[in-house]
Amino acid sequence: MLDITERNIFEKQLQESQAHAQAADRSKSEFLANISHEIRTPMTAILGFAETLLEQDSDENERTSAVKTIIRNGEYLLEIINDILDLSKLETGKILIQNEKVQPNHIIAEVIDIMRSRADAKSLNCKLHYEGAIPAQITTDPIRLRQILINLIGNALKFTQAGGIEIRVRLDQQETESYLEFDIIDSGCGIPMELQKNLFQPVSLADNSISHRFGKTGLGLTISKKMAELLGEICTWNPPTSTKVAPSGSGLPLAISRGVKLIENMDQLVVSEPKTELGYLETEDQFGAGHRVLLVEDGPDNQKLITYVLRKQGFEIAHASNGQQGFEMALSARDAAHPYDIVLMDMQMPIMDGFQATSALRDSRYEGPIIALTALSLPEEKERCLEAGCDEHVSKPINRQKLTDILRKYVSKSRDRVEADSLQTSL
Repeated sequence: MLDITERNIFEKQLQESQAHAQAADRSKSEFLANISHEIRTPMTAILGFAETLLEQDSDENERTSAVKTIIRNGEYLLEIINDILDLSKLETGKILIQNEKVQPNHIIAEVIDIMRSRADAKSLNCKLHYEGAIPAQITTDPIRLRQILINLIGNALKFTQAGGIEIRVRLDQQETESYLEFDIIDSGCGIPMELQKNLFQPVSLADNSISHRFGKTGLGLTISKKMAELLGEICTWNPPTSTKVAPSGSGLPLAISRGVKLIENMDQLVVSEPKTELGYLETEDQFGAGHRVLLVEDGPDNQKLITYVLRKQGFEIAHASNGQQGFEMALSARDAAHPYDIVLMDMQMPIMDGFQATSALRDSRYEGPIIALTALSLPEEKERCLEAGCDEHVSKPINRQKLTDILRKYVSKSRDRVEADSLQTSL
């Protein structure tokens, strides 16, 4: 039996454990409520403005504004979904880091291209400053580094109402190791020092009132922190003149190899004008004329959308609603000596999915290009598509420019092959 002292200790520990569990439940409930709010907010705009497009008395400007609002809120909704999936992968240790040699100034330029338009929308300055020479090449995962920088800069822009942000890049050379450091500094409201400990927690923003005021789920910083720990480290800091708010900046150091060439005067390089994030096609031509595409897609709305895009590019399109039907149509066309120039293959379908259909086609010595169209967008899932036999991977929602670039590449290869065969026949 427990004596009185032991029983008191046990009861105290039990009460503390219950208090921690209740606090965790409250935090998760608040987090889920915030997630629900953040999802419902863009959905309200999407559904509401979609209804306005059906109104007969709306003018062209109103319709154009409604479409842009739908696209903007749809992309915001996609960001939330991606954040949740990334956090889930990080929590279970399933995020794969694929390091390669990259030029850091190119990654930085791409990020600035993306974020500059967001800064312009709020009339904020977005400055980039290189402090001295930086390495011409580093070894890192470019996708994850780009994602971290976009999250940090996006967070700075969200909480900044006037002034702007500055991205500083510098090389920290130490005796044993050298680091490439990125500092993101903003003129926003900051976060009180006592709330910093919650800043990178996945189930809580530092201050719930901040989330209500500025929106967003608070997942971006959590994801950035965990990814940065896989690449380097991430930290927050105050300028020496500030003692009331934090963070006024975020830092991300990445270790680099010794002996790498350094580039001077990086500030003199011109960063290209921002690219559209929406995947609009600046120009459309009929480059697909005379070419046949087999679209294997079970979703009627996606089938209609992709067909619309392909027809504007001049393609002749055949449809299959499942992998089994697509497999049979592709082989039948090949055996009739009139093969499809390209197969667009959805990977998640009934009867036979895209992975099975593609593998079956390759086992049947089908050599035509197969492009995966799928909502599976993580690197390991892309690799799975390629291992099944797909030549390319395009994630949903479809970026029209990316899809067009891939289609154009295979149309060009097809024409080159036809010309070579024609030349060989004439000889």
